[in-house]
Formats: sequence, C-alpha cells, structure tokens
Amino acid sequence: MAGGPKPSRAKRPRGSASASSRIAGCPARRYRAAYRALAAQPPTRRAVFDVYVTADAVAGAKTPCTAADAQPKFVLHFIPVRTRDLAPDRRRAGFDNQDFQFAWQGAHFDGRCLARAPLPAYPIARLRGGQFRPNEEPFWLEDIPRAS
Repeated sequence: MAGGPKPSRAKRPRGSASASSRIAGCPARRYRAAYRALAAQPPTRRAVFDVYVTADAVAGAKTPCTAADAQPKFVLHFIPVRTRDLAPDRRRAGFDNQDFQFAWQGAHFDGRCLARAPLPAYPIARLRGGQFRPNEEPFWLEDIPRAS
C-alpha cells in the first residue's frame, strides 16, 4: 500500500467501556481474580452486598447478583479520624461523601457483582456504606469501624 496515510484506529474515550468489562479502570478478568481473593476471606461486614475493607480499598461483593441488584445508587462515606483532614467544604458535615453509581465503579460478571473504591489518603475512623432507593431513602446502610 503506497503513499496514503494509514487509517487511524479511533481510541475509545476513557471511561467508556461497559460496566461488565471494567471497574474503576481495571479489566473484568482482574476483577474475577479480585473477587476470588475477597471471597476467600470473611467480609468485614455481612450485608446486602458483603463489605470488605482492605489496606487500600473498600469493596462490595454479592453472589448471586443481577443487574437489578446493582441499580440503586451506592452510599459511601468516609469518616476521618481528624476532621481537619477533610476538604474545607466537607468539615462541617464531618465526612467525605463518595456516593457512586454501580456503572462507574462496578462490574457484573458470572452472576456476581463487585464494586470497589479506593480508601482516602487520610486515616479513617469508620465508613458508612449501603444503597439508596430512587427516593433517596437508604434500604441498607452499614456503619463500619475501621480497625487500626
């Protein structure tokens, strides 16, 4: 093929992969492995989605899981050891609000669901996690102390 420019392959915009294939920037095959690793240990708290707190992240896992299970918005609040660690606009509330939709940070695969979010850089005293109904009323909410 002579002379002409090579056809360019359009790059997929960042964050455009389907929820079933990516979680927070990670391919689903890595989340299958992450799910197996989490399932090998007891959850930090049993709930509608079992909650696991690791050294660097908080994860919610559910089996069996359907797409409908992951529809309601997820609640994720980090309560710091020291409120001065929060951004100035969050200090009055006393927590860092990291609520999210499952499609942003979750994957549904093999009849399982897994959502994952990184822990903040500051030390946390506890976290609050759950899911909201469409009317913004929580239908499950867990307050989880952070072990030192």
